[in-house]
Amino acid sequence: MSEDWKETIDRVLAEAESIRDRCRNRNDPAFDQWHEFARHVVIEYLPIKLLAFDEIRFASDYFLSKSGEEQQTINDRIALVCDMDLVIKLFREMAGHLEDQRRFLPETVKPVTPDPVLGQKAGKGAVTPALSTPDSLESARKNLEAYPFNARDKAELMREIDLLEAELKKNPPDWDFIKRSLKFILDFDRNLAIEWVPLILSQVPRKSA
Repeated sequence: MSEDWKETIDRVLAEAESIRDRCRNRNDPAFDQWHEFARHVVIEYLPIKLLAFDEIRFASDYFLSKSGEEQQTINDRIALVCDMDLVIKLFREMAGHLEDQRRFLPETVKPVTPDPVLGQKAGKGAVTPALSTPDSLESARKNLEAYPFNARDKAELMREIDLLEAELKKNPPDWDFIKRSLKFILDFDRNLAIEWVPLILSQVPRKSA
């Protein structure tokens, strides 16, 4: 694994600390530039953390309730500092995860080989075994065990199934939450998305006319 991620994450962290220490609120131009870059870094290096990143608002409810012009004058540093601390913690966890992958990569990752079904390379460094199409979230859980992901990634995906299952039981479920979850799965792994996304969508109730 290339170690370019170290320099990139160090840059994200340094800029996050600068924003935390000097910006009044998230409308500062420096924040938007940093946020776009930081989100791209999450997608590139550890997409399983994208949902956690997107859930951080970097602002208080009071700030978000105001119009754009009103927001310019609001000192929202308490919320901004708290949320920047959360994202700094997130990127430090990412760095630890990527360091673990680098340390154990030679022993754990199999060579990439063509996917026999799709005719392209399978994600995560190994071919996903042939599995029966899941017909429930419970069977999706069982299929997940056969995927060549590490234990931490599987735990994150299991948590995602649990959250989705709880949301789908609501009447009605929150479509925005489901969309975020679907995007998380699509960004995480192609083969997993092909298996899970149709299943999830089939369980979303149609909106009444």
